Amino acid sequence: MNMEDFPAHYEEMKDYLKQEKKKAESLLNGIKKRSDTLLHLTKAIVAHQLPFFTEGKPLQPLTMKTIADALSMHESTISRCVASKSMIFQNQTIPLKYFFVHSLSNDSVKEVQERLKELIRNEDHKKPYSDQKLCDILLHEGYTISRRTIAKYRDEFKIPSAAKRKSYES
Repeated sequence: MNMEDFPAHYEEMKDYLKQEKKKAESLLNGIKKRSDTLLHLTKAIVAHQLPFFTEGKPLQPLTMKTIADALSMHESTISRCVASKSMIFQNQTIPLKYFFVHSLSNDSVKEVQERLKELIRNEDHKKPYSDQKLCDILLHEGYTISRRTIAKYRDEFKIPSAAKRKSYES
């Protein structure tokens, strides 16, 4: 562009820069809103799970719907907000999803988790239990728990899937 063309392109350039400034401001506002939402969500989780943080007690039942209602947000917003987010507590990185514990009717979550570990520890390593089989066994023992929850607990305990636990040795 030479200097004679500058006045002709000035208004066009000015409009372009205004549009880009609006886009940047919108992006910054979105980031601020997301940050505020995450802060409110984290505060609500900590408030609900305070005995876990202060006394080392087991997590209390908590659903995304409970937090969504408390924060006047939609449950899907909470779900998206916790996805791939973690907090650091006592030098451990803990995924935010970890703090959402469904109640297992009157059964203790820890009791079910310990029973799950025991079943896996004592299984036939040539024919390990699938998550569905573990679900069926626990249901037969009176624990109401979903296959997905079993998979979640297995992941939390760093226990591999049945296919990866299978031993081919005699």
